[in-house]
Formats: sequence, C-alpha cells, structure tokens
Amino acid sequence: MHGALILKHLTKGIIVPALPENDSSFVPSNSIERRRAQLERYLNRLVRNKSLICDPCFLLFFEQFEGLPKTANNLWRSLLTASTTKAQEGD
Repeated sequence: MHGALILKHLTKGIIVPALPENDSSFVPSNSIERRRAQLERYLNRLVRNKSLICDPCFLLFFEQFEGLPKTANNLWRSLLTASTTKAQEGD
C-alpha cells in the first residue's frame, strides 16, 4: 500500500508519511508493542489526508482486514470511519 500511495501521490505534491522501519534489533518482548505503536501513528497520519483515504489502494488495504480478530478489525474500521467523516466535514 505504501509504495502505491507514494507512486501515485508524491508526484502530485501530496506528502505521504514515512512508513516506520522494521528494526530487527528490537528486544523481542518490546518489539511487538513498539512496532504496533509505530504503525498506529503511521496510519493515523495517513487518515488525516483526504486524498490518501479516498485512494483505492488505501481502501483495498483496509478491506483485507475482514479476517482479523474482532478487536483489531474494529480499530481499523473506527479509524477509517473517523477519518472519512473528518474529510467530508472539511468539504
């Protein structure tokens, strides 16, 4: 998703937030939570941009979460719903 967003939007002058690096040097007990927090910040930055959240690649990415446990699926859906509502209010 990230690569597709960059290819499509960077040439239009739309800044796509940097994807956090996957650092293999993290201590295993802390690495999962740290990575989760980094990815959550990344997604929150993405959803603040109307051009990005309306992109078909972005929407397809979130549609793939149908198989996730209910808690994770609800988190992604609430992020997407909130960002879409904010974008519509900005029109």
